[in-house]
Amino acid sequence: MPKAFELIAQVETPRGLSIEPFLKRVSNLKGKVDAIHVVEGTGGLNALVSALKIKEMGIEPVIHLYCRDKNRIALFSDLATASALGISRVVISTGHHPARTDVSSAKPVYDLDVVQTLQMVKELAEGRDLAGQSLDKPSSIEVGVMANVKGELDFELLALRKMIGLGAAFVLLTPSDEGKVEQFVSQLKVPVIGSLSLNNGLSTGLSKLSQSFRKAGASGLNVILSPGTEDKAASVFSSRR
Repeated sequence: MPKAFELIAQVETPRGLSIEPFLKRVSNLKGKVDAIHVVEGTGGLNALVSALKIKEMGIEPVIHLYCRDKNRIALFSDLATASALGISRVVISTGHHPARTDVSSAKPVYDLDVVQTLQMVKELAEGRDLAGQSLDKPSSIEVGVMANVKGELDFELLALRKMIGLGAAFVLLTPSDEGKVEQFVSQLKVPVIGSLSLNNGLSTGLSKLSQSFRKAGASGLNVILSPGTEDKAASVFSSRR
């Protein structure tokens, strides 16, 4: 993780068969954010492909992988592919059950949980595949995990410390105020990134919010954008510093 405070835009991969309109909107964020966190929407385009296109535009991507959607073979393939393509940061989370999405008939996978996936990432970083065979080189992926700020704090911290012990390099919080951020920052020894959602429109107070999260000790702020608002967000992000 960079030492400077980061501003990250979280975007959802688009639905449909055309990626160009999405990339055109995202291109407006270049130079205004430090990274783009690419989340694969249900029924959306592939996050890894979208992240590669964003990287080719000169913007650092962070991809999000869900244990809900893939078995260990598919997760390993995505992680190995990300490493091969130079996509160096990944967030891993369990993912909401499909019953809570608009594709409620889908069957969840959950072959591995987050802890088991981190163990797999550790082996990948040591240059081994799923069968324990040596790879041509080790990966250099930096993995982050999610923390639910609405959960019981001691339970969340216990789980996070276990994941950090397995190699989690940073923690991304669910949307919260700076007070919650401070609670996690004071208890963890890895960078903590706060989040806020702009689902109900774009706020002109982003600069002040960034300052309050920075003051709370956060290493960055992950701003969740509604699908289709990436281009409109550019003017708000431009005055972030």
